[in-house]
Amino acid sequence: LAEGNLTLAQGQLKAASAFVSGGLSAGYTQDLTPDQEGSFDPVTATATLNVLPFGSAADAAKQAEWAVQEAAAALDAARVSAVVEAATGYLEALRSGQEARALEAAVGVAETALAATQTRLEAGAASTADLLDAQIALSGAQNDLAEVALEQGQALAALSQTLGVNVAAVSGEPPDVVLPEFGAVGARLETRADVLAARLAVERANLARATALRGVLPSGSVGLGYGDDDLQFGAGFSTEDFQPSFELSYDPDGLPGELDEPTEPGLTARVGVSIPLDSGVGASLAVAETAVRNAELGLEQT
Repeated sequence: LAEGNLTLAQGQLKAASAFVSGGLSAGYTQDLTPDQEGSFDPVTATATLNVLPFGSAADAAKQAEWAVQEAAAALDAARVSAVVEAATGYLEALRSGQEARALEAAVGVAETALAATQTRLEAGAASTADLLDAQIALSGAQNDLAEVALEQGQALAALSQTLGVNVAAVSGEPPDVVLPEFGAVGARLETRADVLAARLAVERANLARATALRGVLPSGSVGLGYGDDDLQFGAGFSTEDFQPSFELSYDPDGLPGELDEPTEPGLTARVGVSIPLDSGVGASLAVAETAVRNAELGLEQT
């Protein structure tokens, strides 16, 4: 599952990191007034080059990249957890098996002791109290063996579930454990999946705060166009997405009529500004600031 999530995150990163985004649009409009003809809408092709590390496209790519980091860390943690769980289950089953063999020997000793006590009792060398003590010792050893046998069955069932195969018994010596050379605690903490997730939560909160700030600030746009009645080409840049865009438009109905003079191709320039007027600006920025503080506290706690 963790491997599949990593593959999914890597695919989403490729989709979010697309160099060009755009589309093609066309249409037809029919005037429903009697004796009126319809007209074709301009066929327009648009393209945005996602080349600058700013704006919504760059933010989406960052989010996708962080998701890949989280998925990779989760995969590492899943592998470690699987190995630890399997090793722990094996050792539990091995321990219970060793205890069962030891208690089987203890039961045998108690049985021998009880038989010896009975022989001594018949010979007059032991009392009925000695016989009762031997019987109690045998009963206690049998009870201990039954409890350990139950633990062994539970340990084998848990190990079978972990490995996905039926394990009837385990044998052999415990594997040697070689501990890694641990470095600084801070460096080791940075590789933990939960710490990485908490740190990326801070990054996401900062990104959301920057996005909220861009949403309340005035935005501007500039553009250049060249063409005539039927064919237009334009290029522009806007602070809303911070990426250069291009547009090519062809109007099938834009040809001059019989009585119209042909239009000479011309160059146009455009400058625009947009000022948001939202009464909830202060509240949205306060929410973004609170989210950043909460994420920082979450990182510190983790």
